[in-house]
Amino acid sequence: MKQIFVLLILSGYACAQLFPPGGYSVLQSVIAARPPGFQLYDRSFYGGKNACEALSDVADRQLQWARTSNLPSDQKKRYMDTLRTIKREAKKAGRKNQDLMQCSQFLNLYMRPAGGYGYGYRPGYPRPIYPGWG
Repeated sequence: MKQIFVLLILSGYACAQLFPPGGYSVLQSVIAARPPGFQLYDRSFYGGKNACEALSDVADRQLQWARTSNLPSDQKKRYMDTLRTIKREAKKAGRKNQDLMQCSQFLNLYMRPAGGYGYGYRPGYPRPIYPGWG
């Protein structure tokens, strides 16, 4: 009986995972490299959409960019496969809190820092103090 209970919990957890386990790291590796032509998005990009709808739009735009990018072929293939999966799953995702949290976690990878073009600081984090700055 205990084994069935554990299997039910594990199968529920597996179903709760919206995106492939390695997807986040694939996206992180491409975003961290910031290849030429790659862009981050402003929060205003998705306006009134929920996080999953916005993530689907971002994945679609990134697929368009990736087709013409000069990423190494193996990295390009993994990136495009991951984006296709994310786009498909984000479109199917419901409005459950768990789905929205997973979508927003992936979406945050593509958002610019709060201050603008990578030079700002995120709210809630202390600003560094430089001598001579008021």
